[in-house]
Amino acid sequence: MPNTVFLLVFLICALSCTSSTEQINTPRHLSEDFKSYWYDGEAEISFYELSQSRYGEERKGEIYLIFVTEDFNSQLQVKTEEKKNTSESHFKLNWHQHFLTGIYDYNIMQSTFLSLENQQNATKLVSSIQEWCGQSYLQLNKRAGNFQVKLHSYFEEINDNEFSIAQAYTENQLMLDLRIQPTIEQMPQQMIPNLTYLQLNQKEIKAYPVIFKQTIEATQIVTQIEFPDLNRKVQIKQSNQFPYRIEQWKEAIGAEEEEQISEARLINSMRVDYWNKNKEKDLILRENLKTH
Repeated sequence: MPNTVFLLVFLICALSCTSSTEQINTPRHLSEDFKSYWYDGEAEISFYELSQSRYGEERKGEIYLIFVTEDFNSQLQVKTEEKKNTSESHFKLNWHQHFLTGIYDYNIMQSTFLSLENQQNATKLVSSIQEWCGQSYLQLNKRAGNFQVKLHSYFEEINDNEFSIAQAYTENQLMLDLRIQPTIEQMPQQMIPNLTYLQLNQKEIKAYPVIFKQTIEATQIVTQIEFPDLNRKVQIKQSNQFPYRIEQWKEAIGAEEEEQISEARLINSMRVDYWNKNKEKDLILRENLKTH
C-alpha cells in the first residue's frame, strides 16, 4: 500500500452524492474476518485517555468504547431477548465519557444501533448527560422515513419536547461504519452531528452540511469531517489493519485562534463478555484495561 493516498470526497456536489434524506437500504456484505471477530459472543472494550475542552479550559477525563453485535427487535427498537421474526442483527456502540469541571463532574453515555443486514442510517441513537446542575436525555428512532426525536432537559430554552426531523446520516454511526469498512467512497451531503455535541452546545437537532475527507497512510486511516455552519471539525484515526480499531480522535470547535479542542487517545483494548464479568474478582480486568 502506498504511504500516502488521498481519497477526497467533498460533499458539495449533488451529482456524486446522495441526498441528506435518502436512506441507503441495500444488502450489507460483511467480510469473513468481520463475521469471525464480531460474532464470537464477546464484545470489544477500549479505554481512552481524554482531554476535554469545557468552559474554555482543558479537563482530564476518560472514555470507554464498547463495540458489540446483538439481535435487535426492529419493531420495538430494543435488544431482543429471544429470537423473533422481527429480530435483526445490529452493531452497537456504547460510549461512556467522564470528566470533571471544578468541583463537579460530567457523565455522558451514548448508544448507537446500526443494522448489519442492510446499509442504512442508524436505527436508534441515545445520548444522556448527567452533571450536578441536572440531566439531559436525547433519543432518535428511525420510523416511517424520519427520525422521531424525544428530548428531555433541565434547561429552560430546551425543556421537554417530541418532534420529527428528516432522516439523515448520523455522526454517531460513523465509527461503526468505519469498523465495518474503513474506506468510505460516498457519503451524504448532510449529517446529523454527534448528539452529545448538540446537547452540550444547545444546537438545533437536524442535519447540517458537511465536508468529508479520508487519507490512507502507512499504518492508519484518517477520517476528517467538517461542519462549516457550526465551525466544527472532527478527526478520527484508526488502524488500517483489521479489526480497524479506533486509535485517536479530535474535535475542534470555533475559529482557529480560539479553538476549543477535545481529543482522546487509545490506551488499551480487550475482547471480553463483560456482562458475565460482574464479580469482585473481575475488577482486575478493569485495571488491566487502563494499563499500556
